[in-house]
Amino acid sequence: MKTHIFRKVLWFCLLWVSVVGYAQEATETWMPDAALRAVVQEALELPANVPLTKKEMQELAFLDANHRGIVDITGLEFATNLRKLYIGKNPITDLRPLANLTQLVELHFWHVPINPTNLDLSPLANLINLEIISLEGNGISDISPLVGLKKLKRLHLSRNHIEDIRPLAGLTELRILVLEGNPVRDLTPLAGLNLTELYYDETCEILPPGPPITERLQTKDHPAIFQPFSNFAETPEEYHNPPTETDPDYHKRIARNDLYFSAFLSLDWVPDAQPYPGLATRVGGDLELAREWRETQLALNPNLVFLFQIPVQDRPRASEFPPDSDVWLRHPDGRFAGDGDYTFNILRPEVQQLLIDRIVGIAECGLFDGVFLDGFFLNHTASWRPLYEVMSVVAGREITDED
Repeated sequence: MKTHIFRKVLWFCLLWVSVVGYAQEATETWMPDAALRAVVQEALELPANVPLTKKEMQELAFLDANHRGIVDITGLEFATNLRKLYIGKNPITDLRPLANLTQLVELHFWHVPINPTNLDLSPLANLINLEIISLEGNGISDISPLVGLKKLKRLHLSRNHIEDIRPLAGLTELRILVLEGNPVRDLTPLAGLNLTELYYDETCEILPPGPPITERLQTKDHPAIFQPFSNFAETPEEYHNPPTETDPDYHKRIARNDLYFSAFLSLDWVPDAQPYPGLATRVGGDLELAREWRETQLALNPNLVFLFQIPVQDRPRASEFPPDSDVWLRHPDGRFAGDGDYTFNILRPEVQQLLIDRIVGIAECGLFDGVFLDGFFLNHTASWRPLYEVMSVVAGREITDED
């Protein structure tokens, strides 16, 4: 009798273990990303040793999975009652698991810095209950899948590669639209919408508003004041926490100098259709704000000269250029020159043409008096030394400033 009972108990234990083991294996099969499994377990308040089931996925109404290292969102298709989803700053490239989550009201999938992947939005086409979408920095170029999302109220699409916004023309419930950092040229498709907030980059192509630079220079009756390489800090403590545009004295600090060579006036390079901002040759942004800043600073100092800085050797970011770009300075053996920092090879014609095109773009803007190209000297503060070093190796002798 005891043997019979023992066999039943043993059989039950083995069955229970096998079921649990099967459930764990099944979870990994239908939700292969371990990081996603972990965040879902947390959201459902399940202990780590309790297997996640597809049925429990239906209990998810809200999921905050921002910045969790998630690569694959397979498995979320079973969260059929999910209403709000945050998956920002994860290296996710495929949204297909969301295609049938028709209860979704909010979707937030943003990237800082920009994800160069041209994200396919077609899985969102049938999510007709979406009211808020944030898709900043996903390399998006085609927004036609959004054409049927008639309940959309807020749409954030900044820092993508969108040119054609005609698919938004019929979204009559849309109130807030953010298009900054996109090469949008034609805004007429938005004419029939009742937008309360619209953010976009105007390409700066205007005539100089005056007064002309010659007048500002010739009427000056005092020595020019110039504070180079300054963040306008006035105390040692401020140097590491410099004043920003929101500081009440920001414009006053700028106006204490007659030469301001980082005069971006809130503008920035506007990328063209290509996904690499390092190749942009036009500036843009909020032109009304840029004019306001310029007028404010000139009212404080009528002799102020505005120079737009074009970085040549000031640590250009490799992520802003194509991976196979040949604009960088290298040693003869192919190694990057400059102590590991990327350095422009100013001797290459394509680099020279890029700089010329950027200077032309600044000239066409009209809000600036000129440009500042950094690094054209050789000493311990400049970063032109790598160029001299490489040229010296190629020439077989030391290259100096006299060359």
